[in-house]
Amino acid sequence: MGLPSGSRTPIATTTDDEHSTNGLRQKTLVDMDDYGKFLKTPRLDFPRFDGVNPRAWVRKGNQFFYIHPMEESTKVKVASLYLEGRADSWFLEYQEGREIIEWTELTEQIYKRFEEVGQDNYVGNFNKLVQTDTIEEYYECFETLKAIMVSKNKELTEENFVLSFLSGLEDEIRTSVQMFKPTNLHHAWYLAKMQESTLEAQFKKTKPVVKTFPNTTSYFSKIATVIQKRGEKDNSERGRRGHFCENDFC
Repeated sequence: MGLPSGSRTPIATTTDDEHSTNGLRQKTLVDMDDYGKFLKTPRLDFPRFDGVNPRAWVRKGNQFFYIHPMEESTKVKVASLYLEGRADSWFLEYQEGREIIEWTELTEQIYKRFEEVGQDNYVGNFNKLVQTDTIEEYYECFETLKAIMVSKNKELTEENFVLSFLSGLEDEIRTSVQMFKPTNLHHAWYLAKMQESTLEAQFKKTKPVVKTFPNTTSYFSKIATVIQKRGEKDNSERGRRGHFCENDFC
């Protein structure tokens, strides 16, 4: 059935209310997108520093500023809020007369002030590092110096560190680890730990068993005391009865 003459197919129209609703919807989508980005950014607390282990503090500070970018001068203002003790006292004096202090400048000055004597010779310390106790202790020291080496020389390869790590191991551990030709530091550490455990197990098996004996001195002393008291009692009985005898067994 045809449409009446003069009639037309209705055209969809948009009211002011719908425009307002669409605008609100778009704004909401934008806000939700920003909120999603906020949720993806982990909440981090800036590390505190009291003058101990400055390189670890700077490393964590760099990670914080990588996630939360800001101006160099602003970085120092934020970092200064987390200085404590002697580090805070030092900064109060250092900032006098300086209007702008950049983060890179602050970190270099902190190294000079709080790094222990001898740590500036990081290359020499790294080359002289050897295992003196457990693998875990050696590896911990190795990682600390490795981080400094990498920060100063980006051209060092994983192979360099593997060779350095192996050269510092005890002979009986290094020989076994080298047989497996580790290609990265973590693999070398794992093999060294395994060999250390094997050697400890072998030592326990071959360790001589020391037998314990009763305290004979104490044991026989008790017997002698009992015999003495018994003899005194017998002599007392004999004396009371007027019985004496030269023969001890009569």
